[in-house]
Amino acid sequence: MTTNQIAAERQYQSDQVHDALVTQTRNKVCRVSGKSPVIVWNRDAWVATCSEHRPNPCLWKKDEHQKERYGQMVNRAMVQSPDKMPMSVNEIKQFISPKATEAEAYIFLRFCQAQGLNPFINDAYLIKYDANAKASIVIGIQALLKRAESNPNYSGYQSGVVVLRDGKPVELQGSLVYSESDTLVGGWAEIRRKDWEKPTKVTVSLKEYNKRQAQWNERPATMIEKVALAQGLRRVFPQEVGALFESHELETEVAEAEDIRVLPAVEQPQDTPPVAQDATPEPAAVVGDAPADWGALYTRASKDWKMTPPGVHLILGKSQKDWPGSVADAWALLVAAKAGK
Repeated sequence: MTTNQIAAERQYQSDQVHDALVTQTRNKVCRVSGKSPVIVWNRDAWVATCSEHRPNPCLWKKDEHQKERYGQMVNRAMVQSPDKMPMSVNEIKQFISPKATEAEAYIFLRFCQAQGLNPFINDAYLIKYDANAKASIVIGIQALLKRAESNPNYSGYQSGVVVLRDGKPVELQGSLVYSESDTLVGGWAEIRRKDWEKPTKVTVSLKEYNKRQAQWNERPATMIEKVALAQGLRRVFPQEVGALFESHELETEVAEAEDIRVLPAVEQPQDTPPVAQDATPEPAAVVGDAPADWGALYTRASKDWKMTPPGVHLILGKSQKDWPGSVADAWALLVAAKAGK
């Protein structure tokens, strides 16, 4: 190759690197400074860097960066005042479960506040794959273990799966099924307390708990082991762990971050009749006439639900000053959240 050809090839490769960096850094920010990255020429190569943190920023999607910041903020607030975590219904819908209704987000918010769970660090999830389905609360298995470890009598655990081998049940440590001839039938867990003479052992049936959903089809051994561990922790530490599964209107499950699969938006069936462009949506149902002003709203909220103005702001996700809608809109949201619709 001639000198000109070599130079042209190098220029082409340089342009390819530059274009790739532009694509990779689009809609991302530095997780340290929160600023957008810049692409600069440094030491004979294009690099993506941050003006405040060189040489390379830790790139993060904007929503994930904000979610991590919220997680840090919530953690600090939980240490200072566990019953006043700075979360709102709007933040739950934006970062945790976009398909959830206002009422479902409110129930989840109150549940996390009551139980001291931080959804921004995967202590709990609000899962709703379909706008027409009911949401469910999923508690991270690590959150259960942290609760158990908070008891000074906690002394560890062992867990695994149960398989049928030559027609006889065999307990295996962990979730690895060694032989293709083994048939997975369940899971087991053994929880130890320092103040109990013997450990508590729990076994669960795969047939009973298998929901035949994506993760259960792909990782049945891992999933049934987690179920056994969760059941064991609930039984041995009812005050610390059992309270997480008390009735709160939404179904409660156990999982880990890698078990949560975010599905794309569900498309409407083809035979769904189109909505006319000039159709006016029906107003949200409210109890009685909407208050005329914010003072009347606070009075009604206090009378009907014994709710203080800060409690109203918590459900709305904004203060009166920052609320973008009308008083009637705020009242409709309050009624929906309290009615659980």
